[in-house]
Amino acid sequence: MPSLAESAIHLVRGTRRKPGLRGSATIPKIEAYATVGPAPQRLAAFRDVCGIDPGDELPLTWPYALVTPLHIQLVCSRAFPFSALGLVHVREVIRQTRAIAADAELSFHCRIEGHRPHRRGIEFDLITEVTLGVGMPVVWRSTTTALVRTRARDDAPRTATTTISAPPPKGERWRISENTGRRYARVSRNFDPIHLHTLTSRWFGFQRPIIHGMWTVARSVAALGAAASSPPVELDVRFRSPLFIPSEVVLSAQGAAERRTFAVHPALGGRPHIEGELRRL
Repeated sequence: MPSLAESAIHLVRGTRRKPGLRGSATIPKIEAYATVGPAPQRLAAFRDVCGIDPGDELPLTWPYALVTPLHIQLVCSRAFPFSALGLVHVREVIRQTRAIAADAELSFHCRIEGHRPHRRGIEFDLITEVTLGVGMPVVWRSTTTALVRTRARDDAPRTATTTISAPPPKGERWRISENTGRRYARVSRNFDPIHLHTLTSRWFGFQRPIIHGMWTVARSVAALGAAASSPPVELDVRFRSPLFIPSEVVLSAQGAAERRTFAVHPALGGRPHIEGELRRL
């Protein structure tokens, strides 16, 4: 797995202009592999910042935080035709088939290949698979869908979306402090400046920092309870709007442990930040 210093170098390189795609070209196949041993202190910090109780098994979203440096390396590589700066995380699907011990060694395989048109540019998927050893079956898999914003395309498919305009009367309220972004950055190794501080976010046109979308997902899954996220399970989340910090939000959830739908809204109402579903397989 890339080191902290390597991740920082990749982020700097990711700001460079890239040629994009021309004609019928598509994103080439780009792959990366890494094997990571137990990281108890980093895992404890992850649990703390995301509100996850201690336990003998890995939280559902921990492998994503652990593999983030590898994701950064892929989208900042010379072979990737777009600048990593400005990529928008629009959807995350995670499927875990069995419990994973907290002290397990994880083998990661990440890949990008191809793209599809979107009304605001193009979309591509970054696939991550986790096994517990060479030749072993996949126990955790994620599909990270990202948007590259380019000029609008009239021929791109339009997907109908349903959003909730205001939070329901009941829900769990969170107050998110500004340092939450820095704390999550330390465990995920994602030091994108828009997440870290008001001063650094302003360099990129944001008056306040934006919390990492996967922090919001991890915090939501923790709030839904261990029964809801006990494998085999699938998590499907769509990112609707940025969550600026400091902020106060409301988590609303419906359904039984076998299938929970949830959303995180601004405390004063408005477009949700994320909407998702967590279901047992």
